[in-house]
Amino acid sequence: QEWDKFWAINKDEFEPTAPRYMGVAQDGATPLHIAGGDAVELSGSDVAAGAITVKLVPPMKDESPLRPMRVAKTVLLEAEDAETCSVGDKMILVNWGVVEVTAVEKDAASGKVLSLSGERQPEVSVKKIPRKFTWVADTSDVLVGSIKEYDHLVTKPKLEEGEDFKDFIRTPSAGTMPVLLEPCLRSLKHGDIIQLMRRGFFRVDQALDEAKGQGLELILIPDGKAKAMSTLKTALPHA
Repeated sequence: QEWDKFWAINKDEFEPTAPRYMGVAQDGATPLHIAGGDAVELSGSDVAAGAITVKLVPPMKDESPLRPMRVAKTVLLEAEDAETCSVGDKMILVNWGVVEVTAVEKDAASGKVLSLSGERQPEVSVKKIPRKFTWVADTSDVLVGSIKEYDHLVTKPKLEEGEDFKDFIRTPSAGTMPVLLEPCLRSLKHGDIIQLMRRGFFRVDQALDEAKGQGLELILIPDGKAKAMSTLKTALPHA
């Protein structure tokens, strides 16, 4: 049997129960400054508690109890997502709604997008809006963690007679990257399985222990697909 079949069966076990969260690559994370009366002052199923403002969102695909998600007037986007935006464009912030870009600040020398400004458009339908971005609130307690992926050591699925496996060693065979995560992930335990939307499924390899200076480390779980779930340029190596 090929490994992809085992990984696919493995995914069928945890996919229905793995809660979904968001995280963005720390490198180049781009601020989006949001205006609009409900940018932080939310209503309905949203909850404001002191200086912390949260929105209640579904943690999984089913009808599980809602979970709190931090929101703020400034959120952080993937750098590559921000680079696709121009004034007048509309984007969907996952689990929040539509924002229209009102200003784009770029570096004069490189043309790189440094920040975006936008206005919430709660009355606008999400239909036919191609940009759908994950994000995290730019708050003092945003969590910095690391994600890791271990790839196949041998690049060829099946070695032929007479072939030396040392000629097919993958280098590098692993990757690691710092990510900015929702603050609620501080409570994850070793062995927990979660989904980072647009990135894939991860297992907690090391739980956060701030007293010991121990950071949160997540390992990407193979899903049996030929390509990674993530289409982000910052996705770790996957073959």
